[in-house]
Amino acid sequence: KRPGIAERSVIKQATMDKNLSSLILSDPIFKLKLSIGETISFLRFISKTDNFSKRLKGRILIVQGLQDMLVKPEGSARIFAKISTNEKQIFLDSRGEHLLLEQGQYSPELLQSIIFWLNDPNFQETPKIKVINKEADLAAKVQLRIVKFRKLAGFSD
Repeated sequence: KRPGIAERSVIKQATMDKNLSSLILSDPIFKLKLSIGETISFLRFISKTDNFSKRLKGRILIVQGLQDMLVKPEGSARIFAKISTNEKQIFLDSRGEHLLLEQGQYSPELLQSIIFWLNDPNFQETPKIKVINKEADLAAKVQLRIVKFRKLAGFSD
């Protein structure tokens, strides 16, 4: 069954990788059609994210791709800034899209960072940001997006 305009748009925003897009489209588990009720429920859920983020407790990790066109990095940065606990960290993958942990899209550096974070008994109670895949030759445009992201997330340096 061929996906509609909305489904193709979501997939295009999730990844630019043609092979991954084809894999998603052929996966019978991937739901391409949402009812009106499901769509309304999803939009209500999303609209409450800001309020819920203020109430989060414990250790929090956000993993965000800078190239994500479905969930904008700026939105994740704003949510991170609103989380009241100091036990929070954000990993920003400079090359990552929306599907950071799907079908081998993750980088070894990102995977190692997540595993370390999960197993770190000495987690520092200071909010942190870690930029993954921060090569010295990142384009100036990408470097500016990282600076903007850091400011939105509440980091002044």
